[in-house]
Amino acid sequence: MVHRLIPALVFLALVSAGPAASQGGGCICLKEPRETILKEADVVFVGKPTKVSKADEDGVEWETTVFAVDKWLKGRQGDANGAEISIPPSVCAVRFKPGTGPFTVAAFLDEKGRLITNSCIMLNISRKQ
Repeated sequence: MVHRLIPALVFLALVSAGPAASQGGGCICLKEPRETILKEADVVFVGKPTKVSKADEDGVEWETTVFAVDKWLKGRQGDANGAEISIPPSVCAVRFKPGTGPFTVAAFLDEKGRLITNSCIMLNISRKQ
């Protein structure tokens, strides 16, 4: 469950979601089977980032990435050909760059209805086994 994953992420090793994605230092990720992430995520898709924007919410800067979705693997949110993923500020934040990818993206709905992900989720969904 995302509630189990998110708190554990604070204690989890700096890993890379790919050459076109970056993350802050100090993040340590527990190894979760890809199947677990696929089962527990609200949406999973393959896509390329097309736009990145930042927004301030209650004094906290969030980053939002819009993806052109090539293939939905689980769930379907918003436009059938696109998805908007919010990245909360944390040591486990992952940042995407437009024009890179494709990436397999797994995301969870938060209490405000935003789809969120981080570098630990991205690492685990990218694992072959």
